[in-house]
Amino acid sequence: MTLLGRRRSAAGWLERLAWVLVTLVAVGLPAALFTLNMSYQRGALASIAAVRGDTVTQRISINPQFWRFEELRLLELLKRSVHPDDLGDRLAILDTDGQLVAENRPIADLAWPVLAQQVPLHDAGRVVAQLSVQRSIRTPLMHLAMLMAASIATGLLVLTYLRRLPLRALRQAEAELQHKAYHDALTGLYNRDAFRQLLGRAVVRAAQTPGQLAVLFIDLDRFKAINDTLGHDAGDEALCGVARQLRAGVRAGDVVARLSGDEFAVLIEGLADSHQAAAAADALLARFDAPFDLGGRPWHLSCSIGLSIFPQHAQDPDRLLAHADTAMLHAKSSGRSSQRVYSDEMQESVASRVHIEDDLRGALGRGEFRLHYQPLVDLASGRVEGAEALLRWQHPQRGLVPPVEFIPILEDLGLIHAVGEWVLNEACRQMGRWRATGSSVRSVSVNVSALQFGRGAGFVDQVRQVLRATALPPALLQLELTEGILMSDSERSVAVLDDLRLLGVSLAIDDFGTGYSSLSYLRRFPVSTLKVDRSFVRDMCTDPKDASIVRAVVQLAHSLGLTVVAEGIETPAQLAELRALGCDSGQGYLLGRPVAAAAFMVDAAVLTDASVAAALQPA
Repeated sequence: MTLLGRRRSAAGWLERLAWVLVTLVAVGLPAALFTLNMSYQRGALASIAAVRGDTVTQRISINPQFWRFEELRLLELLKRSVHPDDLGDRLAILDTDGQLVAENRPIADLAWPVLAQQVPLHDAGRVVAQLSVQRSIRTPLMHLAMLMAASIATGLLVLTYLRRLPLRALRQAEAELQHKAYHDALTGLYNRDAFRQLLGRAVVRAAQTPGQLAVLFIDLDRFKAINDTLGHDAGDEALCGVARQLRAGVRAGDVVARLSGDEFAVLIEGLADSHQAAAAADALLARFDAPFDLGGRPWHLSCSIGLSIFPQHAQDPDRLLAHADTAMLHAKSSGRSSQRVYSDEMQESVASRVHIEDDLRGALGRGEFRLHYQPLVDLASGRVEGAEALLRWQHPQRGLVPPVEFIPILEDLGLIHAVGEWVLNEACRQMGRWRATGSSVRSVSVNVSALQFGRGAGFVDQVRQVLRATALPPALLQLELTEGILMSDSERSVAVLDDLRLLGVSLAIDDFGTGYSSLSYLRRFPVSTLKVDRSFVRDMCTDPKDASIVRAVVQLAHSLGLTVVAEGIETPAQLAELRALGCDSGQGYLLGRPVAAAAFMVDAAVLTDASVAAALQPA
């Protein structure tokens, strides 16, 4: 697919200039030399005429009455050479009637064309005759013709050289500049300007055919973690890898572009319906299933894709791209690693996100964040043994905002570092207060985001400083990380986890079973707890496969000397089944909802419901 309208290239202008220069060399130079030669010839004739005229005038003054009859003397004067160039000249004296008085050679001896110069001859101030000096310029003209032929040949050789060497190099350089102007330097994909032009042309074509076209807006999920964790070189390597996957995942005629940063776009033409576009998006998502190799390290990347279709969603190229962007944001807010097709209702969601972003930027400074604590219950005794700190946002107008609505935005905006530090500080201080009252809570758990963990040594230093500032014994703090965070760069994760473990804090793998944990790495990770994801607990009483997974996790953890925590316990049946499997601890709405610290019951068995209490009775 070609880019750009018709433009006069620099090579074209230079070629025209080369023709002008060649013309000047081939014609201008000989013409200039001929002009100079003619000027010289006229000057020479004028000089000869002046000198000979003076000589003849002197003779006339000696015999003013009969000078015209002294033909022999006059002829002798005319034949006498006074200039090296006058040997071939014709000199003639004509009276006032134009009659020939004397000449040194007949006019027929001069080859055409002839250059002439005449001067008057005087007697006592009166013109009595004139002297005519004539010279053939055939020889200079022949020299000029030979020079012009040589100049034309030289000019053509110069032109040929320019066209074959410098002009070719210039065209190549211009083509490279053209490529750089419309392609991304890092990935080699089309850039935003090129994509907009290509999209505009595709819209014109699609308007004239019955088919549809789709714009796919692709944004990488949590790409900033790569730059923060592995550095910008690894980030560039990841972008190049994504570009290769996108090119390999579309048809040869489809357009793939990098719009900016970690944003990409795909243009697909000739679609029969929107289902084909959705299928193409799913195919691209599937290409992110395998980890990317970043400098020998496997890293799991995902992306969110938004789709807009011509002509259903827009007929204008800019609106098509904007609608695809809107759909992408909706996909990202819906859980990432997914695709969404644009709908008008999404505009309200995007507008809401913009307002949330604006409000989040000042929420920490305004003291709008809160921590709620969900009890962690020992399933054997039914008593609270720990608490998980969960971030909440108390919006002044909207009230309590669900975490799913603002935590991903905190990560996208890069605010998670400051907010995460506040969470760590506040949780440690609250744990210190519980400890001072002699409560049964033995630890507080804090979730760590990928961006926080990606800081590596910086995050370890932050934890160390918080523990020092709050005077909390490290053993009372547990940090929870998901499988995806740990496996994104497993070797580096081991090093950071070792540093955290040296501080004395305990470590837990959250949402276990939903990621890509390798048993070999699970053995190497210095963790003390596995938390079974709520998706398995939810259906374990009705789905034998989920029950088998939970059983396997419990057995695996115990074989490695790890504690098992089940998340999302909501029914007595789930609780009873987990106790039967030997699960150590649990949390969920059945055992206690997240509440503010003031409402957290730390000294009583939280299970007062009769059915729950019955489920906890010793077998």
